[in-house]
Amino acid sequence: YIFKLSYHLYELVYTLIFQRSRSDFPEYMLHHLMTWSLIFFSYSLNMLPLGCIVMLIHDATDLVVTLFKLTIDVTHISIQFTIYSSMLVSWVYFRLWFFPVHVIWHLHWECYEDNICQNVNYSMLNMLFAFICGLFLLHLFWFFLMVQGLFRRVTSKTGFKNSVSLTNSENKP
Repeated sequence: YIFKLSYHLYELVYTLIFQRSRSDFPEYMLHHLMTWSLIFFSYSLNMLPLGCIVMLIHDATDLVVTLFKLTIDVTHISIQFTIYSSMLVSWVYFRLWFFPVHVIWHLHWECYEDNICQNVNYSMLNMLFAFICGLFLLHLFWFFLMVQGLFRRVTSKTGFKNSVSLTNSENKP
């Protein structure tokens, strides 16, 4: 927990100082601020299982996203398509279905409906709930960007031919 808190605080400060020129700087900063805040609030409220499941969900999908970023434009189209499909499926399942249905709804039900969280500071709980819902909205936004990127690539004049070919014979006219 402390390692993840430290890592995301480092990413937040590093982005703020050295990555201001990124085209997605506002979204990236918001992402790191929300992630750090979620870890901090879940730790402060002693909701460690909630924080752990959120971190596991995100780490699982981040692995596939990173793999896609590493292989795009340098691998064969079939590999790109396979990894992209895996990325979309994992994103839809974990971040667009499992996260809101099993994490956000469970938090709401447990703390607001069933009053299991009786000894919790509700101001901090409301902040945690706001950040977790905001993170879900970011998931929707990023999913839209993923699908938009696919459509842009498919409908471009070159399509997927921007990929580096695996053999030199494919480059010959």
